[in-house]
Amino acid sequence: MFRSFLQSRSARRVAFFPLVTLFVGLFIAATTTWTVHQHLSWRLSDLLLQGFGYATPDERVVIVGIDDEALSDNNGFGKRLTEWDRTIYAQLIQHLQKAGARVIIFDILFAGQNDQGDENLAAALHTFPAVILNVIESNGQFQYPTPQLAEAGAHLGLANVLVDSDHVVRRIPFNVANTSESHETLAMQAVRLYWRLPAELPVEINKHQARLPNGLRIPVDANDNLLINYALTNQYIAVRCSIGHVLGNSANVFKTKAAQTSSAAAPDKVETCPDATFRDKIVFVGATAIASGDVHATPMGQMYGVEIHANATATLLRGTALQEQSHTARRFVIVSLAVLLGLMGMLRKPFTLIMMMSFGVLGALIMAILAYQIGHMQLDTAGPLLTFGIVGPTVLVLQNLVQRRERSEIITLLSMQVSQNVSQQLLHAYDRNELVLGGELRQVSVVFIDMRNYTTLAETLAPERVMYIVNTYLGIIAEELIKFDGTLSQYVGDQAMAIFNAPVEQSDHAQRAVNATVAALEAVAVYNRSVCTEYEAKGRIGDPPLLANFGAGINTGDAVAGNIGTSERYNYTVIGDIVNVAARLCNAAPPGAIYLGPATQSAVVTCTELIERIDEVGPISLKGKAEPMPVYSIQLMDNEPIASESGTSKSESSS
Repeated sequence: MFRSFLQSRSARRVAFFPLVTLFVGLFIAATTTWTVHQHLSWRLSDLLLQGFGYATPDERVVIVGIDDEALSDNNGFGKRLTEWDRTIYAQLIQHLQKAGARVIIFDILFAGQNDQGDENLAAALHTFPAVILNVIESNGQFQYPTPQLAEAGAHLGLANVLVDSDHVVRRIPFNVANTSESHETLAMQAVRLYWRLPAELPVEINKHQARLPNGLRIPVDANDNLLINYALTNQYIAVRCSIGHVLGNSANVFKTKAAQTSSAAAPDKVETCPDATFRDKIVFVGATAIASGDVHATPMGQMYGVEIHANATATLLRGTALQEQSHTARRFVIVSLAVLLGLMGMLRKPFTLIMMMSFGVLGALIMAILAYQIGHMQLDTAGPLLTFGIVGPTVLVLQNLVQRRERSEIITLLSMQVSQNVSQQLLHAYDRNELVLGGELRQVSVVFIDMRNYTTLAETLAPERVMYIVNTYLGIIAEELIKFDGTLSQYVGDQAMAIFNAPVEQSDHAQRAVNATVAALEAVAVYNRSVCTEYEAKGRIGDPPLLANFGAGINTGDAVAGNIGTSERYNYTVIGDIVNVAARLCNAAPPGAIYLGPATQSAVVTCTELIERIDEVGPISLKGKAEPMPVYSIQLMDNEPIASESGTSKSESSS
């Protein structure tokens, strides 16, 4: 039984849609590592971050920016940052130390010699040990501050950021190593000093997690990098002060340029940041001027390098580093959705599929938002959206093609039992859910047409010859019945049964039944005459033609119409007493005659053409009926018994 099911049309239909969508899903899953797919996924994640990022930046991180004002010749320290006297930074350290800053990070590489400035800066570093200086890795080599500064007791932190293939900075490394040494990132060094974690305790990275010395676990990407959870646009950090505003009038070097201005009021315009701004904070010092060139694209737009490091530090402080969905999980989701769409395609309901696709897209976005808000997980929304956008329309196209093919097959099959007009009506009624095939009570007209000399033919001829003759005549009869939109219910040996007014309604079903039966018997008579004429024209050479005659019975009344049989094999027919009566009338009718039940005769009295041909036979006792039944007859004069050349009568009793 299972093997037969696998070979059936139903099994092929069950497997077709899921198999096709599985292959499409596997293809989409294979693209998760492609650049185009990855860029789309990153972009969607960026939009999610922009819409649902942290509204309140971390107040523990402050930036002191070297802005355009500080780089001006009039009110600042000079246009070239490399030419600044590093005494400025020494005074800044002293000022921030006095203000109560806990950690100071310089996102500036002090590579060249600055003589007196380096000496002053080194002295400041000795007095405040919680300072981190910038280190840059390039081509496997580290670029350090000058030896005098590097040996002054300051900590070193890596300033490199990682730029994704779409030129956006989303992550930074925890540390970078070459053959001889390694350095932690500025952000990691900053939180280590802020939390006063021992320098000798390393960050342990295992199974996509970084375990900090204080036990805090931070998710990392596949390459052990930190995914930054940026704050909202224009609110990267709680406070960002200009270095000129911070130093104010306390920096003598600041006055060297300001004093040269002709306007005496110029220094008064410089605003200072209150000391409370820096108390117990992590203070980043770095370029925030466009001229510095340290500008990068981020999910939140353009940011200076120092702002990126500040956001990375805030991410570590909050413990809210982002976590990317693994490629395995992405592919599983894509393939599962594709197969699910294939299974939905089996329902053959395009509207349901479209609604599922719409809810699926909405659900994927909601899941991505919830995953970000609850677990800081970046789900791959590109994969599901591509799946719905590619697999969904593919299923709709396949549904349409399969439906067209099946409709064509159904029309072909129906044309063998009903007219093309009826088959189209059946399909339209089915599409509108107006077709009831399970069984319904309705008034119908039932026709039986039976061969009158079938027993003699079966006894005297070979079976294949008998089948040829029966099929020839039944083909002629079926063609005429279908012309009048009758439904061929079944063939039983030499007998044909047709239904009118089921499954499609016909207000004139009785008249159609009578006209169709008359046309069928007249067609039989025409065929018989043509065969005899052809035989005569050949000079009666060969075996004489074997001819047959038919009688018919028609009855009208209420019956139950529907599918009869099992779930594996069934037939559309009608059941009821009127069916039995129609069969009995057919058996009683002589060759060339049509017997009508009283209900059929009453239904066609308005048809003048028919009523003139109807004669009353009188009450007849039918098998299974207690009382005689009034019967009416239409006798076709051209369909009288025909004798074969051998003299055998074709009007013998029916089988």
